[in-house]
Amino acid sequence: MMKRVIFWGILVACSLVSCGSSAAQKQDTENAPPLLVRQQVKNNTSASVDFDPASVSAEVFRATKIDVANFVRELNIIIQRQDYNAWVDHLDAAYFKSISTKEFLEAKSNTEILRSKNIILENPRDYFYNVVVPSRYHDRVDDISFVNDNRVKAYTLIRGQRLRLYDLEKVNNKWYILN
Repeated sequence: MMKRVIFWGILVACSLVSCGSSAAQKQDTENAPPLLVRQQVKNNTSASVDFDPASVSAEVFRATKIDVANFVRELNIIIQRQDYNAWVDHLDAAYFKSISTKEFLEAKSNTEILRSKNIILENPRDYFYNVVVPSRYHDRVDDISFVNDNRVKAYTLIRGQRLRLYDLEKVNNKWYILN
C-alpha cells in the first residue's frame, strides 16, 4: 500500500512540476479535442510493467468495483438517452479511432443481425445507434479484474457465465472505455 501511495505521490508531483512536458505542450492540449488530450495524457503516464493483480488489497478491490459499477450505470443512462456525444466522451482515443475504421464498420455491418435489418454502418454514430444502444443499456458489473493500477476489466454474469463488458482505464480520475 505504501508503494502505491508513493507512486501516486510521485505521479502527481511530476504532473504538477511538468516532468518532461513543456508549457507549449500544455497550451497545445488546452485547445485540442478531448480525445486527443486524453491520449497525450495517457501516453505521458506509464503503468507498472511488474504489476501483480494479487497485490491489490481487498479494500482497493471493493472501492474500484463500486467505482466501475457506478461508471457503467452512468454509461447505461447515456446509452438509454441515446446521447452519442456523451458516449464518445467516455471512449479512449484509440478505441474511437478503431471503431471509425472502414474495416471495423464493414465487419459489424456483416453480422447476421445487422444484415437481416439491412443496416450498413458508415461511421461511429451509426455503430452507436445500431449496435451499442440496442445491446448495452442494461449492463451491470458483477466482477472486475485488475490489469494494472489504473486499468481493469469489468464482467457480468449471465446464466453462470462470466462475460467481459468493458476494458477500462482510469486517466485523471475518470474511467474510459478501451478497445
